[in-house]
Amino acid sequence: MTIGLLKGRRDSAPNRRELHPLLLPSTCRYQAFSIVYVNLVIETGQDISMTSEQASGTALWPSAAAREEERRQKREALLLAAVAMFNQRGFSTTSLDDVAASLNVTKPVIYRYLGGKDQVLLECVKRGLEQLQDAVDAARLIDGNGLDRLKLFLHRYAEISSHGFGRCVHRTGDHDLSDGSRREFRALKREIDQAMRRLIEEGVADGSIHAPDVRMTAFTLAGALNWIARWYEPDGPSTPAVVATRIVETLVCGVATRASSIEGVDGRHV
Repeated sequence: MTIGLLKGRRDSAPNRRELHPLLLPSTCRYQAFSIVYVNLVIETGQDISMTSEQASGTALWPSAAAREEERRQKREALLLAAVAMFNQRGFSTTSLDDVAASLNVTKPVIYRYLGGKDQVLLECVKRGLEQLQDAVDAARLIDGNGLDRLKLFLHRYAEISSHGFGRCVHRTGDHDLSDGSRREFRALKREIDQAMRRLIEEGVADGSIHAPDVRMTAFTLAGALNWIARWYEPDGPSTPAVVATRIVETLVCGVATRASSIEGVDGRHV
């Protein structure tokens, strides 16, 4: 039987890596269905043809929405593989061939769904920056004062920076991107910086935050959180949530005891 022959061919090469199921070409699935259909007709002698109504509801002729969803899932699989390698090996030492090999596909598949290496990296950092913007939006929805909203944002910022696309944002240098992508990257990062400053300003306005220099305060907070992407080990003893809580507590409360904090760093009482 043809099906058996196909199965035999696959089993005859046990060392061959399996293709990622999401990236199996649609035409291959259609061809496989056709082979099954023909053999069923030959072996059973039965008419198993479908009506147009039945056929329209099968995966053999997916709707436009189904095809778009399949494309989205394939892009997602490629992006997750890429960001994992960029974070682990570094962008400059990772090739698209490496990414393709991790999914057992060819480099043209990546070009088809994502583009070149510069486009892949830009998409990864944009995802991370979108997550940070979502954290800003979530902070603005809660009840409480400016400090409460800032603390929530900082906590999410720290968690996002510890893995995946957020980690990639802080491990990517301007020199890794082309001129056009670099400008877009900087513009998106600037939006997050401005959002953090607004949260600080709102806390200063309602009296919940003491920050004589909002710009310097934002740089200090972001600098501490961005560095998580460099030293945090996902396989370490602390989860991203635990790390985020401890770091935000330190940033918000400082390291001085209540008594000693009354005196400023220059010796003056504050």
